Amino acid sequence: MTISALLAMALALQQGIPGANTTPPSGDTTGYWQQHVHYQIVATLDEPAHLVHGAATLTYVNRSPDTLHEMYFQQYLNAFRPGSRWSAADAREGRVRFQHLGDPDYGYERFTATPTFDGVPVAPDYPDAPDSTVAHFALPHPLPPGDSIVIRLAWDARPSTVLRRQGRRGRSYDFAQWYPKVVVYDRGGWEPNPFVPAGELYGEFGTYDVTLVVPADQVIGATGVPISGDPGWAEAKRWGTLYIPRDAYDRVPPAPAVTVPPADKAVRFFARNVHHFAWSASPDYRYEGGIFVRHLPATHFKTWDTVAINVLYRPGDDSTWGHGVAVRRSIQALTWLEKIWGPYAWPQFTNLHRLEGGGTEFPMMIMDGSDDLSLILHEGGHQFTYGILADNEWRSGWMDEGLTSYQTSWALGQTPQELAAQGPPLPPRLGEGYRAYATTMSAAQGRGLGMVRLDLAGHTQPIGTPAHDFRDFGTYNAMIYTRGELMYSQLRDVLGDSLFRAFLHDYYDRWALKHVDERAMEASAERVSGRPLGWFFHEWVHEAGMVDYALTRATTSEQPNGTWVTRATIERRGAYWHPMPVGVRTDSGWTIGRGEWEPDRQTVTIATAGRPLEVRLDPYHTTYDWDRR
Repeated sequence: MTISALLAMALALQQGIPGANTTPPSGDTTGYWQQHVHYQIVATLDEPAHLVHGAATLTYVNRSPDTLHEMYFQQYLNAFRPGSRWSAADAREGRVRFQHLGDPDYGYERFTATPTFDGVPVAPDYPDAPDSTVAHFALPHPLPPGDSIVIRLAWDARPSTVLRRQGRRGRSYDFAQWYPKVVVYDRGGWEPNPFVPAGELYGEFGTYDVTLVVPADQVIGATGVPISGDPGWAEAKRWGTLYIPRDAYDRVPPAPAVTVPPADKAVRFFARNVHHFAWSASPDYRYEGGIFVRHLPATHFKTWDTVAINVLYRPGDDSTWGHGVAVRRSIQALTWLEKIWGPYAWPQFTNLHRLEGGGTEFPMMIMDGSDDLSLILHEGGHQFTYGILADNEWRSGWMDEGLTSYQTSWALGQTPQELAAQGPPLPPRLGEGYRAYATTMSAAQGRGLGMVRLDLAGHTQPIGTPAHDFRDFGTYNAMIYTRGELMYSQLRDVLGDSLFRAFLHDYYDRWALKHVDERAMEASAERVSGRPLGWFFHEWVHEAGMVDYALTRATTSEQPNGTWVTRATIERRGAYWHPMPVGVRTDSGWTIGRGEWEPDRQTVTIATAGRPLEVRLDPYHTTYDWDRR
């Protein structure tokens, strides 16, 4: 493909919506809109039946320029049962999880009464039946721009005994997916995606006012602040400070009328500017708490100088989670993340030990399978790259998973840039190539080499592929997480450290608490750098290939003033363009020059004070140009 064709394609992508489902054509927030939701939910945990009985009033405000005639809801729990598209994908790819579960082990979410829209009953239909993770409703009247509609919902939700981002075991419950969640309507229209393994979340920002009625001995962790009732933390406290910012929100509406059985309690959680509500409960939870205090500059969104840190862990975790370990690691993660992004946008942060291994992120809360620092950094990182910068994970999982993976490696000092600060690695011994280098490479470098091998084998797909269009779950994970991480590493290499940090700050400052897309990210990078970067985003997001350059010729000459000039000729051999670094080594160390991104063949001129001893392409290994090694 020629350079002009590549640039034309990048421009078409910017203007033609695939990378811009929420960003206005300007690439900035002028003209941006997002819908608004206000959920008021009362949910009663029925432990003998392992059910939640839910009732909600949802006020939906149409802030789009379009008149709406229909509406969609996600019923995520219906994925964890036979007959779902999730189970079909598992069966197709050789996994056995939910497809053979019988009653009462499978999960479900069922309406227990016909939903009403402004008082008019409307029965749902399920366009992807037998999958029932997406419910569709024809509105009883058009909903014009600026108008709102009140929806009343009643449902039962049961998590499955097989754990996957939800589940139950004994009296412990992870309610990650549990309520009818209205589907996002953006510039691209409705986004009703059946819930499958290679998929994530996308939600409308709004207010969640959730009252949980549970047995009195249950200890709860949730999105939001417990503004009334006892979440059980004081009695379960083992270490630290218990701080509940009950007055964090002003103008809180009156509490709903709730009937509480004698052996139960009602706990009301409240949150603004979030796009999901998750919770966990267990009578076995131990509590530890802390306070994250900092003095913040003024922002265009509300912030709190003091953030409550809540940690809930299980019996037997005392030596790992306990004694302040998980509290300190949570504060460590937030401290790091605020340095690269900006102020955390909510008054509390909860880190709890879920039933399943691994981890999943939700606004104000992370569910972790361990207290490992890298896991807390990753899931905590999603508070920013998912919770506050809310991308469409169905379309663009690389925007949060890939970026979160990169910023986690960054925090741990495992990115190419941090490794480069230690100096160039020794080259492999002559004739031993990859094998010799593999004995000294870092985990991050190993992931990069593994991605090159996948590409050479033809097993890669563009990271911009919609989640459900990846060939399988393994490819989805490799592309969205690992290849996505490589992309941000290479963007940092293109921009340089200071501009990369400026890009992150600009992106966050403009787009916090909004939906973001590829165009929003690209525009921020272009704004701070003053350079067009459509070529970079096009090749990394919409193409599959490698960065592969060759150093084909190098000449050195001494100048009349005693300095030396090296002219290094480099040629592009792979699919991707990149402004490649070229190093000249003298007795004083390495001097780095850099090529331009677009020429296929070019000469890089590097001046040094001392006599050149060696010329090498990318001596610090800040790129993923592996083939020439």
